[in-house]
Amino acid sequence: MAADQVLFAQETDLLVFKFVGNIRFTLCPAVDDYMKSVFNKKSRHPILVDLTETKTIDSTALGLLAQIAIHSRKMQNQKPGLLVADRNVLKVLKGMSFEKVFNILQETIPLSGEFKEIKPVSVDKKDMITRILAAHHILMTLSEENRGKFKDVTELLEEQAKQLDTK
Repeated sequence: MAADQVLFAQETDLLVFKFVGNIRFTLCPAVDDYMKSVFNKKSRHPILVDLTETKTIDSTALGLLAQIAIHSRKMQNQKPGLLVADRNVLKVLKGMSFEKVFNILQETIPLSGEFKEIKPVSVDKKDMITRILAAHHILMTLSEENRGKFKDVTELLEEQAKQLDTK
């Protein structure tokens, strides 16, 4: 499997997002768009996020994961599953209060679905800032600690967005 990519598969009655390698904000616009198209279909299938091949994940990608959890809660009234193998990734997830919105499982489950890569897309600077800002706002809703962690980042991003609006 290639490094640094996000894959999607629909098993018989399960939606699976698989994050592979180093997951950074540059992959997030494509994942965000794809996620919205899947969720607009009003699927009632449970969601599983597989991070067993994830090496690192940045805060914007964590915000997308939180969005997945929020959608799952609305559609199925249950927490989605989150598979994690790496201890450092697990530590980051717990530090962001992900146990509140995901059922975190430290195991590998064989998945038989046909995975398709969610291809990266190009976006302009304003769109990227808007998406990064939205992801961080979502993370801030998970806990009071997260509010403090991302307050300065979101204020800076909001300022950058305003500056782009005046250009």
